[in-house]
Amino acid sequence: MAEQIYTYALTTVARVKTRLGITVSANDTQLLRLINAVTDLIEGETGRRFLRGTVTSEVHEIRGATDMIPVKQIPLISVTSVQYSTGIGSNRTWTTLDTSLYEIIGDGKSGLIKVWGGLGRGVNSVRVTYVGGYLIDFNEFGTSSHTLPADLTDLAERLVTKYWKRREAEGKSSEGIANASIQWRSDLEKADQQILDRYRRLPEFV
Repeated sequence: MAEQIYTYALTTVARVKTRLGITVSANDTQLLRLINAVTDLIEGETGRRFLRGTVTSEVHEIRGATDMIPVKQIPLISVTSVQYSTGIGSNRTWTTLDTSLYEIIGDGKSGLIKVWGGLGRGVNSVRVTYVGGYLIDFNEFGTSSHTLPADLTDLAERLVTKYWKRREAEGKSSEGIANASIQWRSDLEKADQQILDRYRRLPEFV
């Protein structure tokens, strides 16, 4: 099976080729790999998945006194359930909180759910089912069908462009692209880090 671009990729091969002025398809596979690697890099640095979807039973560890749950996918659109556990291991049971006991903070961009009355400490003690993330449809860029922030797409395209132009000098073969994001992390410029910080997931509260 041919390699595929991620369904949650932050840009497309066609957009990158336009940016690079490439009109032939000979390098499409290499560009696809770069886009996937850069998407991994951005998601890894922010701790986020940006494509909208339903997240089922996302588990959280509560290590200290808190009444906030930081979910992974933003913006947080709706919450189906918040559950807390009693017992451990195979004896763990889950109890669903009444909807009156929690709410989304603000417009959901922070990814925070406030639980009135606080949360009990414990490993894997809370789990959440929710809808979160941005709509991604590059065929409808700039419309209500595509809500992924343009600065994330621009960052992805700038990084792909940078690494594409540097691939020969650095001796990076196309075969090594999939694992290159660890090496590239140190190449992020201050402006890149500022964008990443804007979307970085808040840590579990301690």
